[in-house]
Amino acid sequence: MRRRSLTRPTTGFSILELLIVMAISAVLTSAVLAVLRAVQKAGARIEETLVSSGAEIGGTRQIWLDLRRAGISFNLVAQAATTPAGAGFYDSIPDVACPASDAACCQRLSVVTWTRPGVTGSGSPFVAAISPGGLSPPVPLSPLVFYDTPAPAKGTARSLTVRQPLTFNAVRFSDSLEEALRTHDPAASKPGYDPGSRYDNRLIRLYSPILQRPRAGRRRATPAELASGSCDLPQNTGAMGACIQKNPLYSPPANASFVGLYRGGTLTDAKSPDWLPRQCHPTMNLEINSPDTFFRSMPPVGGSRAFGMAMPVDLIRYRVEAVAEKGRTTGRLLREIYQRTGGTMGWASSHIVSVGVRCARFCRKTIGEGSITVKVVMDTKEFQDDDTAKGAAFNQMSWWKVCYEQPCDSGA
Repeated sequence: MRRRSLTRPTTGFSILELLIVMAISAVLTSAVLAVLRAVQKAGARIEETLVSSGAEIGGTRQIWLDLRRAGISFNLVAQAATTPAGAGFYDSIPDVACPASDAACCQRLSVVTWTRPGVTGSGSPFVAAISPGGLSPPVPLSPLVFYDTPAPAKGTARSLTVRQPLTFNAVRFSDSLEEALRTHDPAASKPGYDPGSRYDNRLIRLYSPILQRPRAGRRRATPAELASGSCDLPQNTGAMGACIQKNPLYSPPANASFVGLYRGGTLTDAKSPDWLPRQCHPTMNLEINSPDTFFRSMPPVGGSRAFGMAMPVDLIRYRVEAVAEKGRTTGRLLREIYQRTGGTMGWASSHIVSVGVRCARFCRKTIGEGSITVKVVMDTKEFQDDDTAKGAAFNQMSWWKVCYEQPCDSGA
């Protein structure tokens, strides 16, 4: 008879089995964690892309609203182009087709404002004159009522063959201007409306509706020439002169114009190195520095009688400013208004349009193209890595190629 064993049989896992299970669990856990990290990184990239795209779209939308009203900038604002360097960004030939095959004359124009960590004075601010909303549209003015002629001596008949000296009547001009603006102002019907206070400290542009080209052998001055020279029209030299010699209609025409600050019933010269170093007549060596000079130099319209137009104008500026954000330096796109503050005219009322910006690029396809496109390029890790790796070699960086070298009709 067999004796029954008194020891109980062994149950459960062996040490070897536990080690195998633990090893498999560690492998699975590592795989799951790797997937989670990848998902988190992808989510962060998607979130960054969405935020960046939202900021880019929001910033671009604000600029587009301004560009739709910037038609008065053409052949008025002295904005130097970034490419080609020194050319007038707003030079325009609206009355002649500019063939794309003539690349030398129908060149692409762009203005780029940008920022880079550790660099000051980045790019060129973009300036535009726009039509302000909610105010009077352009109104006609007849200069006949602004001038006085001396009465003949007592007992002497007025001669029709002898020229009488004309004296500009500033009070009558101010009254006529305010009356014209009031007549067409949408807010004129509101109680307590006063055109004098409504337009006080605002820019008013006087202009002739007639486009005029410089006389033969002369051309329109570039922004740099306006800033450093006089109103004497330059000779047809350089690339622009060669184009005009090829076709005289390639010479950008302009309106006789005067932009002044309206304050206390007077309109004073509002020229500024920021946007218009001097206000020159389009055909003569003449600086238009007062309403009197403007009206005396206007061309006749529809016969021998001259008339001008008046309209309120706003000046805006876009620029990218370096700013510290989340422990690093990036850029923010600012919109500023040119206005009177503290007794002087200057750029004020800064409004942040977009953050995390590397550059903003404004572009025209040709000198004959009347539209402006804009591209806001957001700051990225690739651009920041280039900043660190390539030092001062700007033109070899990926952001430089996007901001400067991309064609006007490619992503802009």
